[in-house]
Amino acid sequence: MKKKNHLFKFLSLIVVLGLLLSACGSKTGSNGSSGSSSNSKPKEDISKFPLAVKNDKSAVADGSLNYALVSDTPFEGTLNYAFYQGEPDAEVMQFFDEPLFATNGDYEFTNDGAASYE
Repeated sequence: MKKKNHLFKFLSLIVVLGLLLSACGSKTGSNGSSGSSSNSKPKEDISKFPLAVKNDKSAVADGSLNYALVSDTPFEGTLNYAFYQGEPDAEVMQFFDEPLFATNGDYEFTNDGAASYE
C-alpha cells in the first residue's frame, strides 16, 4: 500500500509541475504574435551593442566574467557537438570544448591544439 501511495504522490507532483511549467510558457495572442509589454525594447537596440571591447586595466582578484549572448534563436543547452542544433549552443561550446588538433586558415592540422604529432 505504501508503494501505491508514493507512486500517487510522485505522479501528482509531475502533473502539478507540468501545469506550472505550461502556465509559464510564452504568451501568444490569437493571431500568433507575442504579447507585447510596455517595457519591451525594439529589436533595433541590439545593434547598439559593441562587437568588441577593450580593457587595459589589471585583472580583479577573485573576479568573475559575465557573458551575454544575443540571438534570435533560443539557447537549448544541448552542450554536445553530436546533438546540438542551434547557433547559440555552438557559441557557448567553443569556450570549453577544445578540439584535439588545431587547424589553420587553410584547414591544415597544426601542433597548437591539445595534442601534438610528428
